[in-house]
Amino acid sequence: MQTGNEFFKNNKAAISKADNYDREMLYDLIIKQFDLLGIDLSEFKYKKVVLKPNLLMRFAPEKAVTVHPDVVFAVAKIFIEAGASVLLAESPGGPYTQGHLRTVYKTSGMEKASKDVGFELNYDTSYTEVNTTGGQRSNKFCIINPILEADCIVNLCKLKTHSMALMTAAVKNLFGTVPGTLKVEYHSRFPKNEDFAAAIVDLTAYICKTKKVISVCDAIIGMEGNGPSGGNPKKIGCIISSENPFALDLLASHIIGTDNSVTMIENAKARGFIPEDISDLEIYGDGPENFVVKDFILPDTHKKNILNHLPSFLQPRPKVVKKICIGCGECARSCPQKIITIKKHKAHIDRKKCIKCYCCQELCRPGAIKIHRSFIYKIVK
Repeated sequence: MQTGNEFFKNNKAAISKADNYDREMLYDLIIKQFDLLGIDLSEFKYKKVVLKPNLLMRFAPEKAVTVHPDVVFAVAKIFIEAGASVLLAESPGGPYTQGHLRTVYKTSGMEKASKDVGFELNYDTSYTEVNTTGGQRSNKFCIINPILEADCIVNLCKLKTHSMALMTAAVKNLFGTVPGTLKVEYHSRFPKNEDFAAAIVDLTAYICKTKKVISVCDAIIGMEGNGPSGGNPKKIGCIISSENPFALDLLASHIIGTDNSVTMIENAKARGFIPEDISDLEIYGDGPENFVVKDFILPDTHKKNILNHLPSFLQPRPKVVKKICIGCGECARSCPQKIITIKKHKAHIDRKKCIKCYCCQELCRPGAIKIHRSFIYKIVK
């Protein structure tokens, strides 16, 4: 079972057409991808396999914010039939509590999928601070215990845009191994995008060096626009798998037209975790060019990059739409700088102190926090 530094020597990825969420079709397709990648399922007999899905928030599957439960069902069935003990564990945005997990599992369809196929749902909210070595930005991370106790992690991600990171797929999904609101501390420690990206690469590299990791990306219906929660569902029509999460993201980035633009991927290239271009990946299955979306809409924060050197007050920023805001306070709790307050049941952002991490926009379930762009962005076409 491959662990350790071998992960970044593996540049294999599989991509296959998938037009809909049919459980049996997905089961057959993913087994075929694993075979193409040389993954021997017999190795997982009696092993503890932890499914780590993208369950960002309490959203129904059709919103395309979370990985679809039918993809989770198919993957779980594969490992259960291989004789593994299968547990689903995730730390969504917000508090890492049993009550919050229960609500997210139910709304996202994970609870039903677990009953239908027979995997367990994690309610253990303990975590451990681990020492890592060789990181560029961080040599310590708090990680939820089910991840640390796993023999294999199956990284079940969703292909979406991201207002800070530009794209979220396999690498960014592993940030969900950090418990609850402690994620906010990392945004506070690394307010600059390049530093935060490097820290996420540090975390991903540590997990891949210490655990067997298989990543499966739900790119049947992704998200475009102001993701990862405020964008719009977008048909892409494929499933992508790889044992190297950086390789998966390199391929995914090409599909949505963000080549050489995702800071996490560029950082991974510089460290030698992946090649410079997808032409150097070993790609199996259907040709990736069959799935390139030429009109994929990027976040407002990444449009017109030529204007990124404008003064801070003219650059995109989060803005509260008062008529939508319900005053729940989730944005204030998620703000690493603690510069959001709730006054008269409405959120208020101190724009002078905002570091533009977009945690507030990411975790605003009503969609009351939008990306505000100045008039200059509207003038320049």
